[in-house]
Amino acid sequence: MSSRSYVRSLFVASLALASASVVCAQQFWEKKDYRHWSKDECQKLLVDSPWAREFKIAKTTVELLQETSPADRSRVEEPWVRYRIQFRSALPVRRAVARLSAIDAKYDGFSEEQKLNFDTKAEKYISTTFPDTILVHVSYDSNVTSYEGDLARYWHNQTPGQMQSTAFLMNSRGAKVEPVRYVPGGGTRPEFDLYFPRQINGQPVLLPDDKNISIELTHPPIGSLPSQRIFLEFRTTKMSVGGQLAY
Repeated sequence: MSSRSYVRSLFVASLALASASVVCAQQFWEKKDYRHWSKDECQKLLVDSPWAREFKIAKTTVELLQETSPADRSRVEEPWVRYRIQFRSALPVRRAVARLSAIDAKYDGFSEEQKLNFDTKAEKYISTTFPDTILVHVSYDSNVTSYEGDLARYWHNQTPGQMQSTAFLMNSRGAKVEPVRYVPGGGTRPEFDLYFPRQINGQPVLLPDDKNISIELTHPPIGSLPSQRIFLEFRTTKMSVGGQLAY
């Protein structure tokens, strides 16, 4: 083989390896149609992904139990409260919500008419655009039943005015943006929505040079868990789909 042919073969092989590495680096939300996402994939995107994270507040307490036996023993319990935060205005998140809803409803067993009706509603939900706002969805739970009730009462009684002083969206330039709308979950659902403006003073909240976007909330004192600042940072460099920033 001539030196020129060898160099050409080496170049072609390098291109093939580079292409393979790009494909391997792609996440499932880029490689697969959302209608083929598994339940585990949907849950991962909604809990642990560039658009979703969770924050857990825990405290270890020691309780001494009096027993009939001469010796006492100690029981260690760890009550916790967990918050899950999603950028639900981001297209991948809405796709995961729609797909998970289909899986839970056993979509594959639907009649053709039922599938068409479901698909119509799902596509309407997915295609919803957010030209003026950023929708942040927050859900919460606890391993202590009474804590869950206290949390639900607290968050359902919050007003938009109160949330404007305790909830913020921040970019890497340090700007703190207040929500323009607060919507607690219907009934007793353990969730709420925060809507933040996409622009402040005519300028986008996120600029090309911003490396991250953060969410700040204030957890109230619940049971043995004190009030605490919740702060989650999301890397904007990972929040792109098809080369477009999605949030």
